[in-house]
Amino acid sequence: MRALIALSLASLLLSNTANAVNYQQYKAAKSENRQMWMAMKGYLSGVQMGLYLSNKEMKSRGQVPFFCPPDSLTPSDLVNIMETTFDAKIAIPNTKVTEENTDIGIALTFGLLSKYPCK
Repeated sequence: MRALIALSLASLLLSNTANAVNYQQYKAAKSENRQMWMAMKGYLSGVQMGLYLSNKEMKSRGQVPFFCPPDSLTPSDLVNIMETTFDAKIAIPNTKVTEENTDIGIALTFGLLSKYPCK
């Protein structure tokens, strides 16, 4: 089980897809205009849906899900979790986390994993 989680996280970290949105692009969209910001929130909602579907599949197989958030999470909650996680990671000296090379989906994933661990 732990190997599967490690493999999944490694895949997320090492992937470099054309559709990935980094933190620099995220901040630009947030400050530019409402339409770009709404599109960015839609992207985060899509990442969230993928994570939730992965959790649901884990549960259906009798495995412990990756994270256990409350049912009441809102898009604003997701934005706060992602921003807090990213800001905490970028503040650590000697890390390779930068605004240009870090996908916001990864920051959201790590944020959900640390904020809502399954007990």
